[in-house]
Amino acid sequence: MKKEIILEKALGDYQSVEQFVAFLERIGGAPYDLDADPKGLVKWYHKTREFVRENPVKLAFTGQQDFPDFIMKLVAIFKNYVENQGGWELIHNDDGQPKSESACQRLFLGIVRHYCLANDIDVSPEVNIGRGPVDFKLSRGSSLTALIEMKLAKNTKFWSGLEKQLPKYLQAEEARIGHFLIVTFTDADVERLNDIYERVAAVNAKTGYEITHSLVEAVFRPPSASKLR
Repeated sequence: MKKEIILEKALGDYQSVEQFVAFLERIGGAPYDLDADPKGLVKWYHKTREFVRENPVKLAFTGQQDFPDFIMKLVAIFKNYVENQGGWELIHNDDGQPKSESACQRLFLGIVRHYCLANDIDVSPEVNIGRGPVDFKLSRGSSLTALIEMKLAKNTKFWSGLEKQLPKYLQAEEARIGHFLIVTFTDADVERLNDIYERVAAVNAKTGYEITHSLVEAVFRPPSASKLR
């Protein structure tokens, strides 16, 4: 049933709301495994805070001209964390199955938030700018704005994220700088990106925006046999 119908029913018949709440209280809630953290809701916060504290990096920019370089450096820190500093563990379950796109977004937010605050940059996740929510908006005042759209390469709407969603978000925000952040889990994911450079160039040529892209290879690395003994 559509949310609008549920809301209309709830507003017009509060007794039904009370009955529904009482029903939920009777059946109880399902506990969430904080140690396994299958949805990536918990562990990312402390792990990324620890990484940032132990790896201080001074980033700075003077204005619009080098703002895109600042964005690329932020993404590079995230890429290094995932690929080389164990960050990939936080977006995989113990059985090797990758977690959701939302889990990857939370991990990215945990890494870049500190560096943005240090440079007076506001980073806002899932900002609704009229055409739906863009994953991240980084801005300083009204003159510096960059939008970052993250997609898993296996996402069925992957190419739409680059060729339709991100340009529309940039148009709605009246911004020029966009970054398409790609997360891959398998070799098959990487192979899907053979023409990524050509397609990004085509979008820029068509729209006049300054869209760049980055690839983060979040490969699952099971413990070796020696560690399992």
